[in-house]
Amino acid sequence: MRVRSFEAFFILLAIWLCVMFFKRSWNIRQIRYIKSNDSCMCKSNRSSISYDFCYTDPQNTSIIGKKFDCSLLDTLENLNLLGETKEVFSLSNLIQNENDLIFASATSDDHFNFSMDSFHSIRKYYPNHTYILYGLGLSEYYINSLPDNLEFRQFNTSGYPSFVNTWMHYNFKPLILAELLRENPVVWWIDSHLVTIKPNIIRNMYDDISTNRLNSNYSSIVSSVLAFHSNFAVLNTDVLGYFPTNSMELLKRQRQAGANNIFVPRTSYTMKIFKWWVLCALTDDCMSPPGSTTLCEYTSDNFNNSANCFRYDQSILNILLLNDFQDSDKFFSSNLENSFYRPL
Repeated sequence: MRVRSFEAFFILLAIWLCVMFFKRSWNIRQIRYIKSNDSCMCKSNRSSISYDFCYTDPQNTSIIGKKFDCSLLDTLENLNLLGETKEVFSLSNLIQNENDLIFASATSDDHFNFSMDSFHSIRKYYPNHTYILYGLGLSEYYINSLPDNLEFRQFNTSGYPSFVNTWMHYNFKPLILAELLRENPVVWWIDSHLVTIKPNIIRNMYDDISTNRLNSNYSSIVSSVLAFHSNFAVLNTDVLGYFPTNSMELLKRQRQAGANNIFVPRTSYTMKIFKWWVLCALTDDCMSPPGSTTLCEYTSDNFNNSANCFRYDQSILNILLLNDFQDSDKFFSSNLENSFYRPL
């Protein structure tokens, strides 16, 4: 009986080794196919420089996402997100002068009253800082109601795909932020439904950065809001085709950081993230994979169970940052969590 047991063991071991060999061989062939036969490079007509348009998981460089369309390269160049046009600054220099920071937001007709409450709450503490409000098809009636001490810009989508005009898919946010970073070194984006309730938010952010976040272990993009659910709970897994992750458990374990309140300085790391965030915003089935909805069905476990919904720009940004840092505390500041209020 013992001899037969050993024979059975070695037969099973041989079968397992064969399966692993063929699985590994298939994976290698797949990776080689992506790298050689389906090149990830896109060549600029302006500079003749080639850029990688396939995202690679930083924790496992053998895992490569689908290639973005090379036709999007011109838009990235126009936004100064690539190559030598990508002027960047060190984070330590950017936090030296509070006046260099601008506040920004966007609103549509149905969010106008909320956006005005948000704006006035900023003006209470920062009466002179530049505040730029983008209109998402804002009507003349509301434009004529705007206060004088802000800069209004109607978001011009003519240079972007038509689906960008579907505001509830949030393609607009990465694109507007990229436009703002093209001309401003530091932007603090605050969604129209958030009200600032405490003073010194810039100083508190800069103090946190100078004390804790000036090394490469932390993201230069910093959120001030943390959701009550994980990234997995609000994930449409189709997006992993573009931005693969090496750990679904990590997506279940980490709380999602809000993209509704983010500090965005023009550093080299920020521009690296924005390249992918903007490419996704310009690709319909990336920012809005089929079946996506903001209507969530939360359960008693908002970490391990899917809520059958998607957070669009926020989900994408979190995947990119979490893939790099493996810890949401690296891009979330608890120092400012109680400085804002959401009346909705």
